[in-house]
Amino acid sequence: WYPSGAVKARGPHYHGDRQELWTFFYETGEKESEGEYVSGFESGEWSFWHRNGQLRARGRLDNGGDKAGEWVYADQAGFPLTEAEFLARYPADSLHSWPRHRPPYAG
Repeated sequence: WYPSGAVKARGPHYHGDRQELWTFFYETGEKESEGEYVSGFESGEWSFWHRNGQLRARGRLDNGGDKAGEWVYADQAGFPLTEAEFLARYPADSLHSWPRHRPPYAG
């Protein structure tokens, strides 16, 4: 809980560890992040949002909580900024970035 009384996070505990799906909130109530915990560690697919509700980042965490595989990052308007591939928490050779003034594709 935040000092204001607003919910900071929701999810189950087992034997004192965070487990399964957890959702974290900004103090104003907007969703900040969401993802799975295994034995108290962040694991699996995680999503992070800007305060305005636009996706900020999405990707996978390994069982130790390190970035693994493809991660996508976006600006506050929702336009993709970067895609990165992570191997053992470090960026791999694959990295794509786009200028802030235009999206990488026209839809």
